[in-house]
Amino acid sequence: MKLLADVEKLLAQGTVTPSQAAAIQRSAGAETMSLAVNAILALGVIAVVVGVIALQPGALEMAMLGGTIGIAGLFLRLARAESFGFLGGALLLVGALLHGAGALIAFKGAMAAFAYVAGLFLLLGVVARQGLLIALSVFALAGLLGSSTGYWHASYGLWVKEPTFTIVAFGLLAVAAMAAASKLGVAHRRLAHIFALLCVVWVNFGFWVGSLWGDHPGSSWVRADLLYSDAYTGDRYQRLRDWYDAAFKIPADVFSIAWAAALIGLGAWAAAKNRRACQRRRHIRLDPLLHAMVRTAQDRARNRDRRGRARRRDRLCPLAL
Repeated sequence: MKLLADVEKLLAQGTVTPSQAAAIQRSAGAETMSLAVNAILALGVIAVVVGVIALQPGALEMAMLGGTIGIAGLFLRLARAESFGFLGGALLLVGALLHGAGALIAFKGAMAAFAYVAGLFLLLGVVARQGLLIALSVFALAGLLGSSTGYWHASYGLWVKEPTFTIVAFGLLAVAAMAAASKLGVAHRRLAHIFALLCVVWVNFGFWVGSLWGDHPGSSWVRADLLYSDAYTGDRYQRLRDWYDAAFKIPADVFSIAWAAALIGLGAWAAAKNRRACQRRRHIRLDPLLHAMVRTAQDRARNRDRRGRARRRDRLCPLAL
């Protein structure tokens, strides 16, 4: 854990000795220099990668380049974290994105490619403890279900082809991530929370799209030949219309009601969780040892504040006179 401290203030208060203050300043200076070197190297690598992409390499070359950069970044992240942790994280992210993009292009966005990219991002994120890769793995999982985002001139787009499956799949993943978070350490618990949060975002996307038009579950897979085929047939629209009329449909009102119920249920769960936290605080009061430890820490904090106010008042008194 890294903390921000005012060394001069601590020295004036007598919290640290002059030798300790000098040691802290030397360590901070070395840390700042290391961060600056890492940042410059990371920007250089990104500039080289952008230049290579401008040459329009093939999908295989892009995947190989990304894999090489990602392996180098993972090594620095794990083996040289103190000196080159920032650089390793940047290389890992750039390499993973390049490799994932190359894999998706090579396999033309097939479901197997999205599954591979999602699993790769999730694995690398857990090993390197990098939350951004965990978040990107959720977007890759959304692509596995046919969802995507897009941008064109002054416009943004969101596609959720299977609202029902999106809600169910990401809802289960969010519940699983939250259940696993309580059994994990602090670092991995943070990653589980990031994963669960992004899953909840996609659950809301699924409810949003479903509440607008309803859903024919599985239609993007069962009738892909009519929905996404480039081949033109004169009766294509009529065949698709006939299939929609006969297929099972979940009305938009059902999604709206279920969405509201889910939000209310989530709010009730959050309130209950907060009450359990309050109960844990009451248990601390009932435990004599824990209560004494907490009271001691609170008394020390109040005494420090009191002494600080007294010193400020003493400094102001001569000015007032």
